[in-house]
Amino acid sequence: MLCSCKQDQPPRKLSFYYWRTTFSLSSRESQVLDKLEVKKLYVRFFDVGLSEKNAIPISKINFLTKPAVDVIPVVYIKNEVMLEKHVNLEKLAQQITSLVSQIQSYNDLPPTEIQLDCDWSLQSKERFLNLVDLVKKNSEIPVSSTIRLHQIKFADKTGIPNVDYGVLMYYNMGQIGIDNKNSIYDRAIAQRYIPFINTYKLPVKLALPIYSWGIHIENNRVVELLPKLTVDDFESAHFEKVNEMFYKVIKSHFFKGAYLKTGDLVKFEKIKANQLLEMIEDVEAHVAQPIDEIILYDLDQINFKNYENEVSLFEKISGMH
Repeated sequence: MLCSCKQDQPPRKLSFYYWRTTFSLSSRESQVLDKLEVKKLYVRFFDVGLSEKNAIPISKINFLTKPAVDVIPVVYIKNEVMLEKHVNLEKLAQQITSLVSQIQSYNDLPPTEIQLDCDWSLQSKERFLNLVDLVKKNSEIPVSSTIRLHQIKFADKTGIPNVDYGVLMYYNMGQIGIDNKNSIYDRAIAQRYIPFINTYKLPVKLALPIYSWGIHIENNRVVELLPKLTVDDFESAHFEKVNEMFYKVIKSHFFKGAYLKTGDLVKFEKIKANQLLEMIEDVEAHVAQPIDEIILYDLDQINFKNYENEVSLFEKISGMH
């Protein structure tokens, strides 16, 4: 029985990540937000990358319309930035808070919070944790951080950021490979990590995957990732279904910007509805406090196609029924 069905637990808040560079919702996306009474979107404002040993903002968001919900700015920081000793952390913290503030001001969005998204490593731990402290010092608003499963299990080694809360990213668990395992979600891998959640020294929200993608395989070798695919994309004379996960290319053609040759394979990875509910049940079994907010990655009507009735599923996830 799902924990969300307990009578004494109020429905969880349901939010979404928004990860496109232009903010504009389709009518379907707006409709889903309305039906689910979503109050908050975690919007990627920009990435921080490296150029000649300098940290620079990349792919800054452009708001074509003003969101009708609260916006939490997310800044994705590539780990290479944290590893580069040449990068001045005080200056970077100032640049991050300043650019977030500029984007909010320009688009008439009130300051709410800053979320830092970085898959920091043992080598970059000290610098990332320092950056978090500096961003907090520069901000009068809450600061949160994304957390990966390995950072929960090995918290003593990887460190715990000094943030108001963490968001456990419950996806991208396995290796992208040519086998029949799903790299987005692997329950066996997850269960090696989740028993450590109840000892983690930060309150956590839970981020779950609703996206899907294809992995282009040529001569038993991964060539590239093909994002934003759904099962409908394989309904063509160019593909032959091998099984639920693999499609064989039977006619060379260009596909989503990639050139697929006859004999190549596309491995299709997605998350089923029952797996999403399973994830919540597994995590809830190990947390000291019930999860109060679930964030779905990511808001895009393409991802809705993965589910027969996405609104009903998302309601179940939030515990609305």
